[in-house]
Amino acid sequence: LKPDIVHIHAVGPSLVAPLARMMGMKVVFTHHGYDYDREKWNAIEKKVLRVGEWAGMRFAQGRIVVAKHIAEAMQAKFHRNVHFIPNGVQIDIDAADDGVLDEFGLTKGHYVLLVARLVVEKRQMDLIEAFLRADMPDTKLVLVGGGDARSDYAETLRARTKSHPNIVLTGSQSGARLGGLFANAGLFVLPSSHEGMPIALLEALAYGLPILASDIEANLALELDSDCYFPLGDIATLAQAIRTKLSERQAAPEPSVEVGDTGSKIMARYNWNTICEQTASLYLSVLKRS
Repeated sequence: LKPDIVHIHAVGPSLVAPLARMMGMKVVFTHHGYDYDREKWNAIEKKVLRVGEWAGMRFAQGRIVVAKHIAEAMQAKFHRNVHFIPNGVQIDIDAADDGVLDEFGLTKGHYVLLVARLVVEKRQMDLIEAFLRADMPDTKLVLVGGGDARSDYAETLRARTKSHPNIVLTGSQSGARLGGLFANAGLFVLPSSHEGMPIALLEALAYGLPILASDIEANLALELDSDCYFPLGDIATLAQAIRTKLSERQAAPEPSVEVGDTGSKIMARYNWNTICEQTASLYLSVLKRS
């Protein structure tokens, strides 16, 4: 009841920001993305989440956003100062567990990877259809992630992949096992329709993987080369891009100097030490206010 600061994360929980202020607390709010755009919410729930966004922006004394495009939108909409402080990326390539490949029957460089929750916005179904259309019998598709309890989408996804031995569902993975799946993939694809800050995409870049991502605002904000993007939902274009990117990767399996530089830049830009210092600085500035 007597914290120095209440730090509220995401637009839903920020509904309590006015209450915290009424109780005399100092409030910091982090906007992680437009949760009201997620397809699982009905119209009323989306309106409630929008109210949460308003409450966080209106009543917080410190406002953090994790992506530049969100920062620009919030400043234009609410005319409040915001601080762009992204989430961090931390990987340890040397600690990657390559043994996970044998467990799932995978060969280094010969699988397409997606790491994401099994939810509609991540568009795993688009990737499945594109992968099947690409018709690469010596390549597998690996979908890493768990679904919501009793999720109809997750069940549909499992049913769709059941008869395709080259599509592997690993469930949730973390630590060295997840690192092994990242480090040995031939291509990382993120076909999602909604992202706040695409952390898995940044992790893939840090591992030096070739990338394909949907052309939504959050992904475009990373300013990758144009051939890293495809039109959202365009399965035919995605299928062709998968064939092209994977062929290039397999023809030159050793990471280039340019790829290594990209990974180093990602690790430097999204460094947790820097992020912690920026957050602590904001905390101190909020505490000094009367």
